[in-house]
Formats: sequence, structure tokens, C-alpha cells
Amino acid sequence: MSIKIRYLQPTILLFSLIFITYPLQAQTNVISQNKKLIMRLFNEGYNQRNLNIIDELIVPDYIEHINGVDTKGSIAIIKTIKFLEETAPNFIINVKEIIAEKDKVVLQWRFEGINLKFGKNVALEGIYIGRIERNKVVEGWQIFDNYFYYLPIK
Repeated sequence: MSIKIRYLQPTILLFSLIFITYPLQAQTNVISQNKKLIMRLFNEGYNQRNLNIIDELIVPDYIEHINGVDTKGSIAIIKTIKFLEETAPNFIINVKEIIAEKDKVVLQWRFEGINLKFGKNVALEGIYIGRIERNKVVEGWQIFDNYFYYLPIK
């Protein structure tokens, strides 16, 4: 009887490791994919002004919450990019930090550009939180103090 148990212990240990580590690896892969998706949104969508990528990354009934104002539809992101391009054509958004957990990705960003109204550099920082389902962003929250967008950098 003890011989059978001795042979079963390594088998049980092996199966235990597989069932414990596989879900962790799968979750890590999803979190990594979610980060890449949000980085593509900011790098290719905002910074490269590639509006065609929006339909690939965002669901059509996307919900955007910006400083307490809700907008529905992926068109919200397209309108934001166009607005930024019209008011600060050379703008760039630099990602300062990115953190992900489960279905959400949090991004700290810094916007810089020349505001055409002033002809001077402007900058502001903010936070974006994206919620992802089935490899697409379904909801996003942005918060920033846009007061500084209208003040030139000294």
C-alpha cells in the first residue's frame, strides 16, 4: 500500500501544479494583451491619428466618461482626436505609467502640444481607465484638469 502512495505523490503534485499555474498564466496573458490594446489606442489612434484603427479596438456602443460627461459610441474617441488635432495639431500623448488588473487597464498620460489659440506649448496630465471585453474596449473613463490646456507652459 505504501508503494502505491509513493508513486501517486509525484503525479498528484504534477497535476496540482498544472491546475494552479495554468489559470495564472492565462490571466497574465490576458492582462498583457489588454495593456497592448490600450497602448495601441494611444500610440496609433491618438498619436498617429489613425482613425481607422478605432473600429478594430473599440466596440461600436463604447461608453466614454470624460470628467463626468458621458458619450456613447466609438465616435466619441474619433471626435476627441479630431478636436485635439484641430486645436493642437502637433500634439503628442506620452504614457507615463500603465497598470492592468482583470478587465481594466489604467494609464497615466501627459499631453503636450502647441495650442493654436495661444501659439505656445501647453500640457496637461490625466488618467485613462479602459474596460475590455473580448479584446475590445467597451468603456473608458478619463479625468484631467483641462484648465491647463488653455494656459501656456511657462
